[in-house]
Amino acid sequence: MNIPQFEHLPDNAQLWVYGFDRNIDPEVSVRMAADLEAFVASWKSHGEPVTGAAAIVQERFVLLAGHCDAGIGGCSIDGSVAVIRSFADKYGLDGFNRELVFYRGDDNSVQAVTRAQFQRGVDDGTIGVSTVVFDLTLTNLRALREGRFETTFADCWHARAFAA
Repeated sequence: MNIPQFEHLPDNAQLWVYGFDRNIDPEVSVRMAADLEAFVASWKSHGEPVTGAAAIVQERFVLLAGHCDAGIGGCSIDGSVAVIRSFADKYGLDGFNRELVFYRGDDNSVQAVTRAQFQRGVDDGTIGVSTVVFDLTLTNLRALREGRFETTFADCWHARAFAA
């Protein structure tokens, strides 16, 4: 996946992917992007500036990437989490529901369902090996650039976790 905001970052830049419980409407997306931009502009790790960027994709996901020679950890990660958590209060969007699984529905839209609902879809055959799923476990830009964010059920951890 090519995201223009990330072009200046190396493949080993750290990546955090947040999936939201519903679509982000365009007006809210503009405000969220401003919040993310303000955070990234002041992002530091162990006192060193983090080179970073954020993107809202598919009207459902926030991708946050950063690179610092000393690595990104501790309070700098806590700061990024706080920004994402603030979206629940500001915009009513929950990016921390780990019960949700994201996939592309028959109408090509991004669907978010509980793990139990996803398993039922696997069991009844409505979700199969060629179903497009979204992998929120990616940790670096290399994986994103290799196309592992939006991939097929068969080529992702989903196939192991949700066996028929």
